[in-house]
Amino acid sequence: MIEKAKKYFLEALNKTILTKENAKQIVREIVNEEKVSIEVEHKDLKSIANKMEKSSERVTLGIIAGAFIVGSTLIMQVDNIYFLIGGVAGFITSGVLGLRIAISITHSGKEKKEV
Repeated sequence: MIEKAKKYFLEALNKTILTKENAKQIVREIVNEEKVSIEVEHKDLKSIANKMEKSSERVTLGIIAGAFIVGSTLIMQVDNIYFLIGGVAGFITSGVLGLRIAISITHSGKEKKEV
């Protein structure tokens, strides 16, 4: 068991940056068969969250634009001038949302990356 623990410890030591005192403490805990806890901190989590937020915004706008198109099509089936105007307004709104999505996608590659 100790050999296996040493092997995993050496692999973890090669992949992370540890201070000398932290490494000594981990080895002592493994040898004494105490519980070992390791905290991992991801340094680039903010950029992943930002990308997820942008993509979810685009999906939401796409769903809303699709709903406007379907709703406008149904409204325009009624023989009334007011419903016709409402249907056209719905198509215009969905077109604006579609343009917003297209502009967002085309400009996403041009943003400066944070250092």
